[in-house]
Amino acid sequence: MTIDGVDYAGVEARLDRVQGANVWISLGLREGKNREVKKLLEYLGLAVNRLIRSPTGRFSLARWPKAWSRKSAPGCFPSN
Repeated sequence: MTIDGVDYAGVEARLDRVQGANVWISLGLREGKNREVKKLLEYLGLAVNRLIRSPTGRFSLARWPKAWSRKSAPGCFPSN
């Protein structure tokens, strides 16, 4: 799926539960940001009330300071 020139190949989605007018969806992206998740869901006709980021793999972004970065070692991330 391509939205506004951005290709969203590799998005994995799972409907977790329905609570009244709300649905809980788990999404897996290979790369992206919360804005892109919101754009993707709104394109599908779903209004986004709240996004919750879950850690996955070896890294947890919650403990890193905002705008912090470091160079990763070769082979640290699997290639596509």
